[in-house]
Amino acid sequence: MRTAVCLAVVATVVGASLPISAQETSVEDREVQQMQSQVEEFFRLLAQQQLSQAYERLLNNNPTLLQGAQEMIRRTGQLRQHGPLVQYHRIWARQVGPHVLVFCYLAEHRRLPVVWYVTFYRVPQTDSTQDDNWMVIRVRFDTDIERVALALGSS
Repeated sequence: MRTAVCLAVVATVVGASLPISAQETSVEDREVQQMQSQVEEFFRLLAQQQLSQAYERLLNNNPTLLQGAQEMIRRTGQLRQHGPLVQYHRIWARQVGPHVLVFCYLAEHRRLPVVWYVTFYRVPQTDSTQDDNWMVIRVRFDTDIERVALALGSS
């Protein structure tokens, strides 16, 4: 079974994905840690079956996605058929250009592993915009473990 769920369409960004490290990224370590903490709080709440609260906290600074979260909550609830969420692990975090950061996590349910992707975006600063906040622009999950394994093999 393959399930893919998207809350938003992200325009294709041309450029290489880089591993997150102090030498290769313009994203500061503290910013990466804050985003990672936000994603891990999401998984802690999912494990406690607090789906609405999990999405509210993850999407708290993106009201557009938060308004459309009911369908994602419903689909996430369907994962219960695979047993409880037992554990989760960050597989990778990659920066795509200076303003996009993607996290990939493996969430292990009792009967099925699920791959989650959470994409953050920061509006480029100009003279008229001073917003330096990262916001979640996309959340999706699927069961294509092989794709993740192949991607890790080519890194």
